[in-house]
This record gives sequence, C-alpha cells and structure tokens, in this order.
Amino acid sequence: MKAAIFSDQGGPEVLRYEDVETPSVGDGEVLLRVFAAALNRLDLKAREGRPEVAPYPHIGGLDVAGEIVDVGPGVERSRVGDRVVVYPVISCGSCDLCLAGDQALCDEQRVFGFQTQGGFAEYVAAPAANVVTVPASSDMRAFAALPCAYLTAWRMVVTVAKLQADEVILIHSVGSGVGSAALQISRYLGARAVVTAGTDEKLGAAIDMGAERALNYHREDVTQAALAATDGRGVDVVVDTVGADTLETSLRSAAKNARLVTCGVTSGAVTELNIRYLYQRQISVRGCVMGGKSELGSIVALAAQGVLRPIVADVMPLRDIRAAHEALESRTRFGKVVLSVAE
Repeated sequence: MKAAIFSDQGGPEVLRYEDVETPSVGDGEVLLRVFAAALNRLDLKAREGRPEVAPYPHIGGLDVAGEIVDVGPGVERSRVGDRVVVYPVISCGSCDLCLAGDQALCDEQRVFGFQTQGGFAEYVAAPAANVVTVPASSDMRAFAALPCAYLTAWRMVVTVAKLQADEVILIHSVGSGVGSAALQISRYLGARAVVTAGTDEKLGAAIDMGAERALNYHREDVTQAALAATDGRGVDVVVDTVGADTLETSLRSAAKNARLVTCGVTSGAVTELNIRYLYQRQISVRGCVMGGKSELGSIVALAAQGVLRPIVADVMPLRDIRAAHEALESRTRFGKVVLSVAE
C-alpha cells in the first residue's frame, strides 16, 4: 500500500510517500480502508522531534475516516462495510477513569497515529473499541476533521466549562481546528462569541460562522474589546489554545466566576501568572486534552444531523504530505487540512 512515512525526525523534507506493507488485523482489531485523514499540530510535533513517537518508520495521522474491510478475532460489534471514524485515544478500558468515560486520562493511554501507526496510508489497523460508526452517505473528508479538534473543543466548551445560552465566550485563535470547532459549538449552544485571529480573512470567516465580535490581535486590545462586548463585566468562558502569549489576556478578560479552559501551548508553555486575577474574581482554570469516546459519539451524531459542520480549509492528496504539513505550519488556514486517500 501507499503511505506517508518518516524514518527520522526533522523538517517536512523527512516525509516520504512510498510503498509499505499493508497491516494485518490482530485480535480485537479492524482493518480500515482509509478515505481521508486530517492533520493536527501533534502530527507536526511528531515529525519535528517528540520522543514518544513509535514505531519507526512512522506513519502519522490521528484523525481517520474510512471503511472496515476486515475484522480480527474477538470483534463482535463492527462489520465489514461499516464506515467509521477512529477515536484517537487507546486506553486500558478497565481502570476507574476509563469506566467513567475519561479515557484520555488513563495512565496507560496512547494516542493513535502518534504512539501507533496512523491514518496517513491506504489502510490502517485500529482497535475495534475505538471506531465510531458514521452514516454510509457521509462526506468522509468532513468526518475526518472531527475527532481531535471537535473532541477537544467539546470537552472544553460543553463538558468542562458548561457554556450556557446567552453567555459570552472568548475564543483565541479562532482559525485553528479547535478554535473554529469551539465557535461552531458555542453557536449551537446559543452563546455569544468574541473571537481573535491574526488575519482579516480569518476574522471574516468567523463572522460568517456567527461570531459577534472578531478581533485582529495585531491591531486591537482584546481585553478592552471583550469588556466592551459585555458592558465591562468580562466574558463567562475563555477558550485558550495559545498558551504563554494569551494567558494574561484571558484572565484580564474574564468575568467573576468565569471558567478558563486551555488545551494548547503553541506560543510557549511557561509564563508568569498574576494570581490576584484568579482569587479576586474567583476564576476557575481547567486544562483539557481530547475527551471521552462517548463525547465523540455525541459529536458524530450532531454532524450526521448537519448541526455541526466540520470546517475543512484544504483537501490535498496523500502524496502531497509535505505540502500539507507546510500548509498547517503556515497558520494561514481557517479550519482543518485534510488528506484525501481514497474516493
């Protein structure tokens, strides 16, 4: 089969598109014919140098949509011909956290396509416990854009922050996969959204999606705009995917009893913190990473109904894996970069 692989970590030049052996299906696994796979920041980090990556030569791809073409021993619920997306967290399935639906916090968890072979290939083997069925008529390229970004955004906005209708949410970096998903989920919930981005093109796309205020952080004071949008009160929820560069802005923009949820450190992981913002306004801060399989099931159901519509910025053929990595690195896209593998 054809696959996008790398044997050494480094820049996009280490990526190769070549023939590799088609995987066999093991106990409790299904073999997928991959239709589409979306890129994530973790795919870039894996290629660049994260030490957890395995095995080598490595096939990346956390977000996968495809059709089951074979099932291994012990598989009962999945059937050949089912169209599915892959839940990207492989966990033990039996600890208290897994049983509570917090598979992403399992001590034994691994990330599919990061610590296993992934979906940047014509075929991939995946645990049957990790597949979620999608309608047969689905646009598989759109569904490939769902798992990581929408799962993380849902965990942040719905499960943790418990955003309510008519509350105000501030979303940093709205053009990112998680940012655009958080905006769409916020509008579904009936909340008012103030968003930031670095280009007017991204801000225009956010307004088209229903953002109330869209701020270019190069030109505008985000905190002042957030306060103006809330009559000086501050926002109820902040989605921060950026990290060091935005944490103080997030805290300064937050209302009393606000909930700040963070999932990323694209600008750096270490920064100073004015603790007074936390206790004087009694702000809650929570970290999030992906979510549970049941949450992905809820997201898939809403996408199947057309309520959530994954934002796909670019679709490229698998052979253009280097260009796809470069497109994601450029930070010029609004939404997800998706690789088309099979029609």
